[in-house]
Amino acid sequence: MGCGDCLAGIMRVVLVVLNIITLIAGGVLLGCGVYVLINFETFSESESDLKSYLIGLYILIAVGSFVVLVSLMGCLGACLQSNGILTVYFFLMLILFLAEIGIGILIAVEKDEFENQVDASFKAFFDNQGENDVSDAYIDALQEFLHCCGYNGATDYMTSLKKIPPSCCPGEDNAVSCLIKEVTLPGCKERIEDFFKGNTTVMIIGLAAVGLVELMTMFMACFIRHNQMKDINEPPYHF
Repeated sequence: MGCGDCLAGIMRVVLVVLNIITLIAGGVLLGCGVYVLINFETFSESESDLKSYLIGLYILIAVGSFVVLVSLMGCLGACLQSNGILTVYFFLMLILFLAEIGIGILIAVEKDEFENQVDASFKAFFDNQGENDVSDAYIDALQEFLHCCGYNGATDYMTSLKKIPPSCCPGEDNAVSCLIKEVTLPGCKERIEDFFKGNTTVMIIGLAAVGLVELMTMFMACFIRHNQMKDINEPPYHF
């Protein structure tokens, strides 16, 4: 066994590990999308939000399904040492890589429109608050995560006569005892805008890291396939 075979063996192990990680991530995306789609009526009862929510859910499910498919192809190609599967895996990864570049460029060009769409989606989500317990629980969790209260602020609960969630009253055992004038947390709209502005660099670095990993997996797939083709083409005996 030469150095090329040893290196190919190491790359096969790395390729399998990376694809198992992406398989889990894709499965989580797919599972979340399917779960929300099944319980769609619980999350939104507004007909005006139906189209935008469904498009987002279908995109999430499609991305999760594609990632799961690509990851399975990578695992099978590396484990079975199949040149055909590795070739398909390479082209699927190439499609995924080019799609991410296109999405990144689109978001950079249409940054303001993207932020407006996200803002509108969150506003519609808050407007449906109080219609059911599940949506209220998710809004409460969102407010707790972002440390905010209401869409524009705590006064939203005063104008809409809705119950103040526990997340608006950190440190209070009973949310009912929390008065709106005592809430010092900012509105979630402000927090969401700050989140996108403050994490732009992190998101760019994350996308760059994902792209680098994808390039590495494509290179490893090509190397493994080339090494296997070399072994096939070599004569069984040397004189």
